[in-house]
Amino acid sequence: MRPLTCLLVPAVVSALSIQLAAQSSVSRQTIDGQEWIILDNGLLRLAVNPADRARLEALRYLPGAVELVKRNRVVHEREPLLPPRRQEIPGGAEDHFWGNVVQWKVDNTRLVRAVDGPSPLVETEGDHRGVVVRRTIALQPDSLVVDIHVALTNATAKAVTHSYWFHALPEISRRDWAQQADWRLPDEPERTVVAVTDTPGLLGRGELLAAGKGVVDMETSSYNTFFAPSQPWMSKWDRGLGFNLAVAFRMEDLLPEGLLFANRTHDDWPGKNSLEVVFGTRTLPPGSTHEYPLRIIALPESGLLLGLSPSWAVTREASGLNLHALRRNPASTVEVVDRSGRTASRFSVLALAPGARHTLDLPEQSMPAQLQFTTSQDSETLAIMPPHEPFHTN
Repeated sequence: MRPLTCLLVPAVVSALSIQLAAQSSVSRQTIDGQEWIILDNGLLRLAVNPADRARLEALRYLPGAVELVKRNRVVHEREPLLPPRRQEIPGGAEDHFWGNVVQWKVDNTRLVRAVDGPSPLVETEGDHRGVVVRRTIALQPDSLVVDIHVALTNATAKAVTHSYWFHALPEISRRDWAQQADWRLPDEPERTVVAVTDTPGLLGRGELLAAGKGVVDMETSSYNTFFAPSQPWMSKWDRGLGFNLAVAFRMEDLLPEGLLFANRTHDDWPGKNSLEVVFGTRTLPPGSTHEYPLRIIALPESGLLLGLSPSWAVTREASGLNLHALRRNPASTVEVVDRSGRTASRFSVLALAPGARHTLDLPEQSMPAQLQFTTSQDSETLAIMPPHEPFHTN
């Protein structure tokens, strides 16, 4: 077998690498009688509805005109001789709280500020039983990443225990999950995912995760089925479209008992295509604040997602592995780290525009554990999961 250093060659770079920087902006638009705040960086355009639970109402990848999240819709149905019936069809992305079916969404949301400029942002505020929920959504220039920062402040006179839940409904997710079927908790033995119940304060878990193969069983009758991830992100991948939409978070926010919602098998449930991160339970003393940084990543011309870092993503396609730029990246030196922790090889990546790809000529039997990037400004590490086949949600 040839040495690994001979198997990594310069990239076949997509046409997106020559893309020029686009102008960013923030604007306001009245839709269905409500004022939406529109953020645009030339690559992504998103809309936030401050008055209606501060929901991220729409997200579009502009170069391909791809709608990435479902629109929340209210329809009025009428049957003969009966009054109209109001029905809400869930969509977008919004804040939830676990464990209370009466008041589990954020109320009384309002716009705090909308800032124009190179990095447009919108900030909203709402309430959940005395917990002030302040959320900032920002678009960086030349980036395929939506930065979301959620701050929860206890405005009551007593300690409050909460389980924050970020809930998004992608539009493109009709086919596959781009996470693996054998997820693991970090630094702990393999665990088998079990069905959960609706018990407040424990994220609904009816029993602890038990040691086992860790294989996800999608054929479950449980209303809520959750999974423990091996990395701090989850993604939906549309094979036909070649597009991933991912949500990334901090693993420490998920621990000790936070989980990801994956699927409900009934066809009439729109949540089966959702991306939902249920964070670990936290207790806030009066006046204290807990913060949750999140990212939504749009990844065009991509395959099965295997890893994310702040600036890069790795996906698996029929032709092998591809490295994708999430923002306009300078030239980098990349170290390939194998499963034993040894630096197996090094190669260079030219400066890339967001969305551009660098093809790695690397056989699967030599799948690296990490890629370590070094530029003239900084460094970062991208962990890579083994490329098992995804499970399906058709």
